[in-house]
Amino acid sequence: MLRLIPGTTVKMVEQCCAHDGTWAMKKEFFPLSKLSGKKAFDEMAAAGANVLATDCPLAAVHFDQMLGRRPIHPIQILARAYRPDGFPTRIESQEQN
Repeated sequence: MLRLIPGTTVKMVEQCCAHDGTWAMKKEFFPLSKLSGKKAFDEMAAAGANVLATDCPLAAVHFDQMLGRRPIHPIQILARAYRPDGFPTRIESQEQN
């Protein structure tokens, strides 16, 4: 559905961030969770996206910790795409006449 938003490019990152519930929140496992999620963090950073998305709120916390940017839920992206002030750069409609 996100690909249907005019002017957008969607890049899927199919890697696990290794949050795994409360596991990554425990002090003794946090360094291991960072190491385990490195592929996901690197791919998200390399995507160079203006907006990051995840459907998992715990993953969003982990990405925020590792990248300094918090992803939002894909439904929030769709909702914002309908608002004139939804994104810093306005997405122009590409309707065919």
